[in-house]
Amino acid sequence: MFSCLNVVVPCYDYTVSVLNLKTGKAQMIEYNDKQLCSGNNEPFFKVKNGNPTVGIHDTSEGKVVVAESALKI
Repeated sequence: MFSCLNVVVPCYDYTVSVLNLKTGKAQMIEYNDKQLCSGNNEPFFKVKNGNPTVGIHDTSEGKVVVAESALKI
């Protein structure tokens, strides 16, 4: 079981950390260079090639993936 936690930063795009509730380990999801600073973002979870993946959509201009990482925790 995983939980997504967010932290607001001055640019309005927030960081997302995923917490494994069973082990207590966490992983931060990085934006890289795709930040749009719109403030209209939502986290997402999907299974990609059998591996759990989390990321962030910027929803100001459709659903643009601004961050995506495979879970390693």
